[in-house]
Amino acid sequence: YLFNLLALKEIVNSAGEQGIKVLLYIVPLRDDVKVPYDLDQYGEFKSEIQLIAKKSGVRFANFESLVPAEFWGTKSATTFGSKPELDFMHFQAGGHQLLADAIYGELITLWSKDSKR
Repeated sequence: YLFNLLALKEIVNSAGEQGIKVLLYIVPLRDDVKVPYDLDQYGEFKSEIQLIAKKSGVRFANFESLVPAEFWGTKSATTFGSKPELDFMHFQAGGHQLLADAIYGELITLWSKDSKR
């Protein structure tokens, strides 16, 4: 985890040195059922990403609640003979459209000369 955070910081710093604008964002997360993450650790992760963005002067967006439950699906069972399981990593086409539109909106702001975030 720490190596990944250090790598992210280096990528953001390198992009800044090259004049490349960066958007860091928190991906959508299924919120209609209990998530399979330690919520305290997940909260720390989100805070760390936001802090990296702030310290580096790059744009940050949290899309965590963007995709509604009806756009999430199921995946094949991880144990033989079991029923399909809830998928916390992938969503359907409608969710992808929502995410694409949200990212596009953030990029338009990022690319505009009036961007202050």
